[in-house]
Amino acid sequence: MGYDYKKFRSRDKIKKIFPFSSAEKKMATIYEDEKGKLLCFVKGAPDFLLSHCNSYINADGNVSKIDASFTNRVQEVIEEMAAGSLRTLLLVYKEVRSVPEEWDEIKTDLTIITMVGIKDPLRDGIPEAVRACHEGGVRVRMVTGDNKSTAIAIAKEAGILDPNWVETEGDCTVMEGKDFREFVGGLVNEGTEDETVGDL
Repeated sequence: MGYDYKKFRSRDKIKKIFPFSSAEKKMATIYEDEKGKLLCFVKGAPDFLLSHCNSYINADGNVSKIDASFTNRVQEVIEEMAAGSLRTLLLVYKEVRSVPEEWDEIKTDLTIITMVGIKDPLRDGIPEAVRACHEGGVRVRMVTGDNKSTAIAIAKEAGILDPNWVETEGDCTVMEGKDFREFVGGLVNEGTEDETVGDL
């Protein structure tokens, strides 16, 4: 797009970095521009970030308020990208008056810049290896932090799921982490040092 990314990675311009949080699936960088403005740039999973945004940059480059129709369209695009085994990232920002110390200081009133889909191709030989496992009677399972629809598309590409597999109600073939924890008995001793996942 004509930007020199190195200019934006200048150490004296980056005032703080919030590292990637696997719990909230996002990270942030506080950047000072040429005019001394402090801008907080956040990238992360749309499922986690969208609800913290109240505006977006429209096709004309102006800021518009988010409405139901925009939110619905974003959800449609997420599903389209995920079905094509793309990992989706929402890129958002907000201007801040001072360098924030905590995530809570920057997680509201965000403006969407764009959403991108990232393709992470399967390594060579993965479908063949999965097929060999199946022929040998080994069940192959995949654990990922990806969006559920993305995970299903990747599992089909790898041969872990049949290309025609369709989820049905009550089916436990594909599960999100929270559902799996409940399926095996939930968390035991939650909030303590002895916290574990149950084992039914």
